[in-house]
Amino acid sequence: MKKIAMCTDAAYKLFNPHATGEPNINSLVDIARGLKEIGYNGIEVAAPTLSPDFLQPNFPENGAPRIRKVIENLGMQIVSLHWLLAKTDAYLTHPTIEVQDAAIETIVKLIKLAAALGCNVVVHGSPAQRNLLCNVSHSQAFDIIVRVYKSVMRRVENLGVTVCFEQLSRSETDVITTMADLSELVQAVGHEFFRAQLDFKALFPACQSAEEAAEVIIACGAGGRFYNHVHANDPTSMSGPGTGEWNMDLLFQTLKNIGYKGHISVEIFDFMKPGKVFTMEGFFAVAQKSMECIKKCWIV
Repeated sequence: MKKIAMCTDAAYKLFNPHATGEPNINSLVDIARGLKEIGYNGIEVAAPTLSPDFLQPNFPENGAPRIRKVIENLGMQIVSLHWLLAKTDAYLTHPTIEVQDAAIETIVKLIKLAAALGCNVVVHGSPAQRNLLCNVSHSQAFDIIVRVYKSVMRRVENLGVTVCFEQLSRSETDVITTMADLSELVQAVGHEFFRAQLDFKALFPACQSAEEAAEVIIACGAGGRFYNHVHANDPTSMSGPGTGEWNMDLLFQTLKNIGYKGHISVEIFDFMKPGKVFTMEGFFAVAQKSMECIKKCWIV
């Protein structure tokens, strides 16, 4: 069965805008149940939406198993943690060893949390925590990321969780902004559980069309082993696949052609548009339209 998930951050803010203390399991259940009715079989979450205590030592042992159980009882899976360093003090590309070592510890904790939640994947995007600092070049930042993740992967390689590093556009960050950068990073870390994350939106504006994006996907992903997780969205609408102008038939067919067999996770940014009133009905409407596109283009 193909795993089709949806990122829940937007909906969670609507259900539980002031999350404090224990995780509001009822909110997640409502989201997961609604998505299952549409046809999804997974959700993707950001750790801070689960609890403000997500980095505390007892959360993977107590809070995470409870959340995992109620979601799996619905016939769903938490497939991934994303926005990996959100609401943490970690900084990925800091020049000092002490800060790098602190980032290593935080990332290891988050991957252990992902394993406790039943995730197969963590997505490392987190642009704000990887931007270049003063007197740090892109080459130096690249070497720091390699050092951090070589250390991380040695400590988590037996957890069954794959780290998917995300190329982001230059409007979001100034580190790892092209698929060529990402390919070099994956090779430099050199671990079977450190792979590439593909985000359709992040290919824009370097790629001005789905046709250009497809060429990039093929160039880096031939053989099907490069990408391990895909965020499906449309940069012209900043919403789900099928809601904008890009040719999703072409992009999904390209994934098939290169032999991609991993997750597809819908990620939307409607709730971040200035002045837009975002409602729960709107969230599920986007989820429905996105699923219709995915069924037409991918689940055939």
